[in-house]
Amino acid sequence: MSSTSIRKRVAGRSALSLRTLLVAALACGSMTVAMPAQAAPAAPAAPPEIADAESAPDKATAAAIAEEYDHPVIDDSSLTETTTVEVLPDGTEQLTISAEPVRVRQDDGWVDVSTELAEKSDGMLAPTASPVQVEFSPGGTGPLARVQTTTGTWMTIASPLGELPDAVVDDSSVTYPEVLPGVDLRLTATINGMTEVLVIKTPEAADNPRLDEVRFGISGAKVADGQAAESATATAPDGSQLVSPSPMWWDSADGGDADGPGGAGLAQPIEAQNSAAAITVDASAPAEAQDVTYPAYVDPDFTGGTQAWTLVDSAYPNASYWLGSNRGADNQAHVGHINAANSPDGRAHTDRTFWQLKTEGLAGKHILNAHFNTQQLYSSACTSNVYNLWFTGMVDPNTTWNRQPAFIAPVSKTTLGPQRSNCAHQYGVGLDAMYVANWAAGNGAPHVTVGLTADNEGDWTSWRRFTSGASMTVRYNTPPGTPWGMNTAGQGCATTGPGPVLRHNDVNKISLAVLASDWDPGGVTVVFWVQDSAGRSVIPANPYDFINAGTKQNGVFDVKVPDGLPDGSYRWLSQAVDGIDSSGFSPYCYFQIRNAAPAAPVLTATVPTTTIVSVGTPMTVTLAQRSAADNVVGFAWKWGTSANAPTYTALPACGSDSQAGGIHYVCGSTATITVAPVDAPVGELTVWAFGEAKARSAPTTLRWSTMAQSPDNLYATAHQWTTDAGGPVPLAECDSTSTPVNCVADNNPHPDRATGQYPIAVPEGVTLGAEGTLNFASTAKTPMMSAPGVVVDTTKSFTVGGWMTPTVASTLHQTAISERGQTSSGFSLQLTPERKWSFVVSATTQNNAGRATVGTPITLGVPVYVTGVYDAINHELRVYQNGVLSATRAYRQPAGPTASLGFTLGSGFANGVAGDFYTGRIGNPFVVQGVLTPQQIQDVSSGGFFPGLD
Repeated sequence: MSSTSIRKRVAGRSALSLRTLLVAALACGSMTVAMPAQAAPAAPAAPPEIADAESAPDKATAAAIAEEYDHPVIDDSSLTETTTVEVLPDGTEQLTISAEPVRVRQDDGWVDVSTELAEKSDGMLAPTASPVQVEFSPGGTGPLARVQTTTGTWMTIASPLGELPDAVVDDSSVTYPEVLPGVDLRLTATINGMTEVLVIKTPEAADNPRLDEVRFGISGAKVADGQAAESATATAPDGSQLVSPSPMWWDSADGGDADGPGGAGLAQPIEAQNSAAAITVDASAPAEAQDVTYPAYVDPDFTGGTQAWTLVDSAYPNASYWLGSNRGADNQAHVGHINAANSPDGRAHTDRTFWQLKTEGLAGKHILNAHFNTQQLYSSACTSNVYNLWFTGMVDPNTTWNRQPAFIAPVSKTTLGPQRSNCAHQYGVGLDAMYVANWAAGNGAPHVTVGLTADNEGDWTSWRRFTSGASMTVRYNTPPGTPWGMNTAGQGCATTGPGPVLRHNDVNKISLAVLASDWDPGGVTVVFWVQDSAGRSVIPANPYDFINAGTKQNGVFDVKVPDGLPDGSYRWLSQAVDGIDSSGFSPYCYFQIRNAAPAAPVLTATVPTTTIVSVGTPMTVTLAQRSAADNVVGFAWKWGTSANAPTYTALPACGSDSQAGGIHYVCGSTATITVAPVDAPVGELTVWAFGEAKARSAPTTLRWSTMAQSPDNLYATAHQWTTDAGGPVPLAECDSTSTPVNCVADNNPHPDRATGQYPIAVPEGVTLGAEGTLNFASTAKTPMMSAPGVVVDTTKSFTVGGWMTPTVASTLHQTAISERGQTSSGFSLQLTPERKWSFVVSATTQNNAGRATVGTPITLGVPVYVTGVYDAINHELRVYQNGVLSATRAYRQPAGPTASLGFTLGSGFANGVAGDFYTGRIGNPFVVQGVLTPQQIQDVSSGGFFPGLD
């Protein structure tokens, strides 16, 4: 919600601050609060970016137009046949519920209801936009009409009087003249179905014996028997139904016509007999009545709408007037009392009308106001009378005076003036409907029924006629939902104490966050309360003070815990407010603040620091907190100085060896680790202790005098393919066959040959250049690989490297050196697409790999001596460039077999397929089982390190 909306909302309410209303909410449990008075001021007004309109395709657009142009805007996305939602300028919404359909869906949009008839391609006549589809005969021998049920099933009505004359169309009606002498048959399409009126024009016509039994045959549905005096129901095979309420007749007195009785005229029931395939009516009633003003009208109807309204009449206690049927096309509601002296049929009538309204859109809403609306069409006298609106039980096609719904509760009453041509006029009628709307909202009711009655049903002047198309207009607000997804400093919500231990200082700020949304346009504000263990606000100015997270439509709302809080236990909760309503309170989330860091840890090694230790030699070190008061939960350790000490926003997983920079983490107040020195002449092991709040202690460092492993000891496991020794070696030194082939020898002597055990043949696309390197062309796609065997055990510590000169950039990794395993390489020394050297060690039978990558890209075409070290004791990967440590990554390799299917140059192996081909030069690649120190790596790069191999 913009600040403009906030001002508009608050301006229409009392000028209470958000603080005042939230204090009341906390103190009294109230769930209604105002929008914060301290909301951010509005930005300078910008030119409108949206055009004015009466409607919009969605709620958000409607809200923007309503706010910008200060008028209600219809939300087209919420339209139904009977409901309309308008978004108001203050961000609330107004729902108008019509008792009868006002629009229908056609193609991809809505159109206003129109029952005007038009000819179809098959010649039938049908309304252009009606909720209930009907079709009328153009004349001839076909069916009289067809009516569609709510499921799409069609029911056919046969002509009761044989072949029909040509139809005469007038708007929504069609007339078949002289179906009998002096008798016309008139059909009219209505919102709820159709009416059938026999227009008997003269007394002589009324005496026709064929009117004694007028049979309307029904096909496509079965009519229930035994309903002669009440409504008839025709049921299709799929269960859908059409209803034919009790047939009626009236005459032309007081202006009555085919659309219905005139003045105070009332339709009178006639007899009907129902069988499985027909409804038969006795249309001879006018001939038997006295003082009939012709034409007279006999009306059996068929209705199929989903909305409902009906009236009941005490003079005809078993007659059904469902959906206003059988009174022509007037569709008028009757309310009140008229005595026999003033009634055309000489009977006293007391009438009541009921409307069923679709209220499913009100569930969970806060009702701000509600009104029931109709229009007065006629009053029996020039008097003012009182009328009552009731909340009643449901109605159905069998509702009659003798089967009325229960009158559950009075809703409101109003006094209406007369509506007559010879006295004053009062057309519009509105009654308060808050009780009904609140009941529907609170109970999630999909429908409610209201009834309108005269307050004095013994007063003959109270009889009135109203439009049947009543509506209920409801203005409401959707309360914001209770905030969810509570999160304390990224650690979720501990709903019971004491909660996680956190640091809170100038560097580490505790963040509290929730998710919230406003179902209405305009936005929602979320406020947070932070309390100490005694439930007191941590903001000392007021015990109910809160922290305002600002206003927006939805998303994450977060705040920082106030500065300066001492160590201790705390809790927080939140609430969403939208200027009219507030949500429920979120659950309490508990946390602790502990800013004090633990003391430096105590280290105990199995090898005394006075001992000279060889690089790579395992030894055990125990890590411990100095006292229980330190509340140590884990330790971080590394080989090297205390520079680049680790800082965690969340403590790593226990036993984590996947941290950058060679940092390892173990859990517990005491832990034991196995380590090995990585450099000479000094090995420094640095350890930090961490408390629950991620506070880091000062470091403790152990130092040993160290020495590198002797070249003589490494010689037995070293292999170097010397590319600068004068060209490819003779065939005999590569293989036992006699076929000439270029190969590069393994310069580790082997008992059976002059060179080592793993010479590598040179495939097509690879040449030995004059500069003493192997040149891999971009077309080289055949792996350059030694014979199978364990050249180096990739599950143990090893060092691999060589001179590398990539010449072409690629979007893929380029692997210079690898050793093939069962499904993937045991290791890969490769160039990333970002031109950074990377060393990867992986399990050969599963998807698990560690990677150390240099941070700076290389220059293509410039030689770099690249070395990768896998330290299996310390669980580390290290990358050196030109003898300088350039990247470190902790990595714990899972158990599994070593690579053993061939030492490979110029390509890698993954998922059983060779790939990641390398383009450029490789010189003097080597591999050795063990950890070389940085100095040894420099010696190898310059030659002269391994006796006899260089």
